[in-house]
Amino acid sequence: MDTVTDRLSDVVPSAESRVGYLLRLSRPRFWLYLGGPVIVAVAYAADGPADLFSPLAVALFLYFTLPANVFLYGVNDVFDADVDEHNPKKDEGREVSYRGDRVALAVVVLSGVLALAFLPWLPPLGARAARVGSPLRRVLGPALPV
Repeated sequence: MDTVTDRLSDVVPSAESRVGYLLRLSRPRFWLYLGGPVIVAVAYAADGPADLFSPLAVALFLYFTLPANVFLYGVNDVFDADVDEHNPKKDEGREVSYRGDRVALAVVVLSGVLALAFLPWLPPLGARAARVGSPLRRVLGPALPV
């Protein structure tokens, strides 16, 4: 039976390349764990179909698929490198292990910092959602470019 990793190997660079390693580090089979809640939140808050594909909604979904997963699993792999030596998933090749690559570590940190780009769209602390117009604006703030 083909695994996600086997299918991934057919379409992306090898795990030995930096790009292939980072893609595998992001655990593509788990992308919807972070991207899925974005879809649900945007669908809940949308006034209509146009809101579903607003630039901010698309940017959030894209961030919470690849970069957020690189950050989440990259931080995990960096701090659990010693534990991962005994992880059968790592031995079987289903997941990559952190190799101590400084560039990969920088990409993991950059992926976390990239989340700060969404700060301007967060509602101010203590703001009351009822004072803002549409449901999408209540969730994502008044600066929403829709």
